[in-house]
Amino acid sequence: MPIAAPANKQPDHLIATWESFNCSVNREVIGFHRCLIVDPDKTLLTAEFEYIRAFSNVNITLALYVRRGKSKMFRKTLVLRLNYCELSQNKIRNKIGNMAYKSVIKNSNYPRKCPVPKALYYFRDINLSDNIPPFLPPTSFKAEIYFFSIDIKIITVSLSGNFTRKQTNKYNFD
Repeated sequence: MPIAAPANKQPDHLIATWESFNCSVNREVIGFHRCLIVDPDKTLLTAEFEYIRAFSNVNITLALYVRRGKSKMFRKTLVLRLNYCELSQNKIRNKIGNMAYKSVIKNSNYPRKCPVPKALYYFRDINLSDNIPPFLPPTSFKAEIYFFSIDIKIITVSLSGNFTRKQTNKYNFD
């Protein structure tokens, strides 16, 4: 009889590890910026942006591309178009959008409502692993995120990485 046996196996969940995190900004509206993968395990992101102009409205488009099987090609799997002002006020009922918002804004000084004044904003230790949608398989991925106002591009974020399974077990000891 084994000393320890699995009591209840927790469901596998995906961990996002990052290969690249690049930010392109419109210099007319963003002064300083920095985008970094910060931890040795490559699971956390940090970014800073200095807005040199205020915005009454910010829109976000997220496109997620995943590799299917052994193919080298990436397939567009998800596209979200969100209004940040509505999202931050819980006016949008989009589970994936709300999960991403909570992960990104958790360790941030970014305003939780609009308008967004000019200031230096930070987003520290962004960890998306707790909020990866369950329909995604373990695979390589790329993401493009566009932040824009009605008439102007603000920031474009390009990410690449891998979703891998992390299995956890709980044990009963006799």
